[in-house]
Amino acid sequence: MKKLIGIMGASYCGSTHLSLILGSLYDALNIGESHWLFENNNDMRKCSICGHDCTRINYVMNLPKKSFYSSLSDKLACNTIVASDKHPIFYEGKLDNIYFHPIILFKSPERHLNSLMSHGDTDPEKNLSVLQDIYTAIEKFASDYDYTCLDYDYFLSDKENVLKYLCKKFNLIYDEKAINYWNFDHHFLGGNGGAYFKIRTKKDFYTCDYVDYRYKFNLSEKNMLLARSHPYNEIYLKMVKKFTDEF
Repeated sequence: MKKLIGIMGASYCGSTHLSLILGSLYDALNIGESHWLFENNNDMRKCSICGHDCTRINYVMNLPKKSFYSSLSDKLACNTIVASDKHPIFYEGKLDNIYFHPIILFKSPERHLNSLMSHGDTDPEKNLSVLQDIYTAIEKFASDYDYTCLDYDYFLSDKENVLKYLCKKFNLIYDEKAINYWNFDHHFLGGNGGAYFKIRTKKDFYTCDYVDYRYKFNLSEKNMLLARSHPYNEIYLKMVKKFTDEF
């Protein structure tokens, strides 16, 4: 059965990391942020290994949009496609003839706020509202499917057992070697190709693959309290409940 594992969440939720591990399994292929195939930004429409000259990327650009992932599975002779197109708008209208498994990947409000503020907009209220809007839209979209909520920090603390569980749920062959994803070639699209390049060329880079507690030092007490009291917490706690019920 052809299937698509779609990793959904806000920016810096850990989707690239999870997609690389799942894409390292037998008969699974990580395409990354495939929406860049349909965007006009030519600089982003490139493979993380080969750049603009990747034959794998180039010959899938003209596939029919409605059955994009199913056609991609046929073209690449792979039964399981892994995508890190995080928002519902990137999946809508492309899911014909394929079984869709969404994974909603999330962090604690404090940790996610710290990630967002460290990489861009420093307005905490705005960032938390963005998280609220994104995860509201994701939950509404994913509720039509058999979706999984996954706490990224829990995944980091017990990768082997979480991977075993996901393999069982998605009918994939478990391979502990997939956790060391930097040993595999991943011709994927997306803004984190640079991180993947560092992992492949500087072997100690992957040692940062652990639960990150820097938010405890980076966030002010005011922003910490804001993260814990913002309305986004209602959505976060709902995801936590679904996660704990399943795991």
